This record gives sequence, C-alpha cells and structure tokens, in this order.
Amino acid sequence: QGAASTPEQMTEDLATKWIGAGYESETQEAEHREAGQQIVRAYHEAHQERIAAQVETIATEKTITCDMGAFKLSGRVDRIDRHADGRLEIVDYKSGRWETTPEQVANSLAMSCYQLILRRLHPDTPVFATIYCLRSGIAASYELAGEELLEFERDLLQLGAQILEQDYTLLEPVPLEICPTCEFLPLCSRYWRAQERRERLDAPHPDD
Repeated sequence: QGAASTPEQMTEDLATKWIGAGYESETQEAEHREAGQQIVRAYHEAHQERIAAQVETIATEKTITCDMGAFKLSGRVDRIDRHADGRLEIVDYKSGRWETTPEQVANSLAMSCYQLILRRLHPDTPVFATIYCLRSGIAASYELAGEELLEFERDLLQLGAQILEQDYTLLEPVPLEICPTCEFLPLCSRYWRAQERRERLDAPHPDD
C-alpha cells in the first residue's frame, strides 16, 4: 500500500476482497478475518517506519537467479528493499509465525541462498535478510557476510556437485507426510509419471 493509506482504508480493502468460502464455520471465518485485520494493522505500522527511514522497495514477489557454474541457484523472494545507505534487504513474510530471532534467520537455508544470490548479482553492495512475522509485526535480521558467506558458498557448491552426480534412476518415490502440502508436488508427480512411462517403453515386449 502507498504512504497515504490508513489502517482503516487497508482493512476496508481487505473486507472487499475477503473470500468466505472454505471455512468450517462462521466462527472460524470470523477468527481468520480478525487475524487478517491484525496483520494489516501491524504491517501498516512497520511500513510507516520504513517510509520514515527512507527505505525504498525495489522488488516484490521476484525470482532472483545467479550462475553457480555447474548449476543455477534460484529463489523467489517476497520483497527486496534498498536502504538509504545503499544496503539491500531481503524480506521474507511469515503468516503463521508469531516470533523470530536473528539466529533463526541465520540458520534459514532459504534466506542464506537469497543473500548469496544478491551478493553475486551486486558484489559491491552489503546484503542482509529479514524475517517478518505478519501476525505480530515482530521482525529479525541477519547479515551473511565475510568468511561465513564464503564458507556457505563452498558448502553449497559441494552439495550441488553431489546432487548432480547422483544417479536418480536408482531412486524410488517414497511418499512423505509433507507431500500433500509441498509446493513442488506437481513437478515431482510429473517426473515420476514420466519415469514410469519410460520404464514401460524400455521393458522387453513379449513378442520380442
């Protein structure tokens, strides 16, 4: 939302776009609606602080990619901000989390990958990452830099090489509890269906 938006305007906008389908009861819908209003108010307050600090949003919902040699590293970030001192900040929104700490940001593989990509794209610019909890407005940041960044890059290159060397034809799909909610399930399912088709085509025919 723009700087002129008020919390009241934002909650009204939420109400006009609210979809009430899919809830088990009116009570559950009301609870989620209230949670949405709290998120909007907390976000508005944090956004006003950023405007006062002259923080400029330069990208939202953006896929960033860098060439790692044997493979490409890619990720989709919620937001990238440029601060008045030139630093770039990667912001990751969490809708279900109430609290976060700098240690959690530091230990996040995704946030580390995002920072590595931006540092490779902007080698002369400091980059740091922030996890922002939408429900509470609590945020925490961490900068991956110096030897720590180099070590992470070396580990990632080594892991990438191991993945590329793996013979995936020997693997069998093993369903996990997380599968139904995994964002990559459609891609995974298409791969295994294609693999089954290849195996059927390669199998000896009874008349051969």
